Amino acid sequence: MIPETINSFYGRSLNPHNKLRSCGGSSGGEASLVGGGCSPAGLGTDIGGSVRIPANFCGIYGFWAGWKWGSYEGIQVVNRISNTSGNLEVKSVAGPFGWTIDDIVIM
Repeated sequence: MIPETINSFYGRSLNPHNKLRSCGGSSGGEASLVGGGCSPAGLGTDIGGSVRIPANFCGIYGFWAGWKWGSYEGIQVVNRISNTSGNLEVKSVAGPFGWTIDDIVIM
C-alpha cells in the first residue's frame, strides 16, 4: 500500500524524469513508459490510486473512470476462491494513461 512499483524479477520501476524518485504504483511501470516517451498511451488498473498517482508522478494524464464505467475485456482478472479477506468488495478499475487529454479520449 505504498506508491511504488517493485517486482522481484525486474526490480524497482523508476521515474522517467528523475531516477532518484518513484514512478508511483502499482501501474507505475506503464506510466513511466508513457511519461518517458516510450509509448504514446497505456492502460493501468486502479483501486486506491494506482493510475492517478503514477500519472501525477510521471507528468502525464491518467483517468480513473469509476467502477462499472469501462470494459474489462482483455484485462486479467484473478478469481478468488473465497471472500475471507474482503477483497471481493474492493473493485479494480481500468484506466488509460496518455501524454494529453486527447490521448485519454482516444483510449
